[in-house]
Amino acid sequence: MKDDQIKELLKNSKTIVIKIGSSLIVNDKKIEESSKEVVQNFDNYMSNMAINDAIEEVLQFVRSINKYFEHSVPWKVVKEDKELAGTILYTGAEALRISAVLLSSIMPERTKKLFQVLNTDSRDRKWGGLKSGIKLGTLSALFPRIDSQHK
Repeated sequence: MKDDQIKELLKNSKTIVIKIGSSLIVNDKKIEESSKEVVQNFDNYMSNMAINDAIEEVLQFVRSINKYFEHSVPWKVVKEDKELAGTILYTGAEALRISAVLLSSIMPERTKKLFQVLNTDSRDRKWGGLKSGIKLGTLSALFPRIDSQHK
């Protein structure tokens, strides 16, 4: 359900700007700090040729972004505070951008699609590479569900 709500919210981004807000809430800061740890851990795993562990590190981070959206409920917040909703969306989008940078050598075509949706060429692995005030590109599923009935 929430995936559809976020897609709808992002599709209607004429009413909301994805930007860095003036005041980050605790969960925004946690995601930002986690991104630094993920980059460091990813590098350590890759240096030790532990590619599966490196990928799992990033996937765990992506799961934390999903939980962040679940708890931050931007599809509800936007009705009361568009700036805060924009900050929540920026935080999630920036975290996904960093995840895509890390996975780009492993999944180049999928991450390329995400960079296009985020309208960014930034491959910087530090927080803040996504420009504030962006408009999103066309959304599409990076990993479409496979319908088991049509095998």
